[in-house]
Amino acid sequence: MEKMSIRWATYEDAEKLAIVHSEGWKTAYKNIIPDEVLDSIRVDKRRKIFERALAGKSEETCILVVENKTIGFLTLGSSRDDDWMNHMGRL
Repeated sequence: MEKMSIRWATYEDAEKLAIVHSEGWKTAYKNIIPDEVLDSIRVDKRRKIFERALAGKSEETCILVVENKTIGFLTLGSSRDDDWMNHMGRL
């Protein structure tokens, strides 16, 4: 049986989150979004975004780990739409 866990992400998880995010976009949106856009999604850029978010506590991220490998994540935060800020969140 595979060992699976879900836990809150820490700052140290930023690289793993960046890899999952980048690979996920490139896989999910292949042949939907132009290759030049997908090619511009880089782990180092995504890592910095996750580092800022995790350090700033502006949102909360859970990670899914299976057999010691991060394979997914979920981020919770406030709405980014000014007209919905107090009424909605986002996943």
